[in-house]
Amino acid sequence: MRTVDQYAEEYLRLGLLEFRREYGRPVIIGLGIVGELEDRTRGRTGTLKMSPVSGSLPAQALVGRVWLVTKGPNGPKSPAIQGGRAANNDLVIPEFTISNYHFQFRYDVTRLVLLDLGSTNGTTVDGVRLTPGERSPITSGAKVVFGRYQFEFRTGPEFVQLVEELAGGPSQAPVDLR
Repeated sequence: MRTVDQYAEEYLRLGLLEFRREYGRPVIIGLGIVGELEDRTRGRTGTLKMSPVSGSLPAQALVGRVWLVTKGPNGPKSPAIQGGRAANNDLVIPEFTISNYHFQFRYDVTRLVLLDLGSTNGTTVDGVRLTPGERSPITSGAKVVFGRYQFEFRTGPEFVQLVEELAGGPSQAPVDLR
């Protein structure tokens, strides 16, 4: 699992074209923790009481971490990109408030959509909780919460631009990960 800064180092090593070819795909970037934990558990997933007015708290193990939204070698054999706590997901996020099989990204004609798979603690996109199985279009810059972890979704081109800026590349637009 790499951080945005490590991808910037890789950008400097590879150059723009090779970096874009290798890593120019959608990502989720860790931002912090939201919500308050209650002392209730169902099975092995912690139950979460969300506090929607609170901002995200930094979590050093999470902030700046990047998950490439792509099929993993051990992931399920389907066109969907599946994520959760279990090791056989495409995106593995080892956090007890995230269900074993928590969410899926799917391509729906020309856009990427996000689905909650009936997770214990739910999935929200820009503050709106998804109904399990509901296809929610996801746009670059969207704030997504799985369990208690908050992420920012970036398209492939916007991820490349972010990394290019961090590496001191030619882009001029400021980048804010908050």
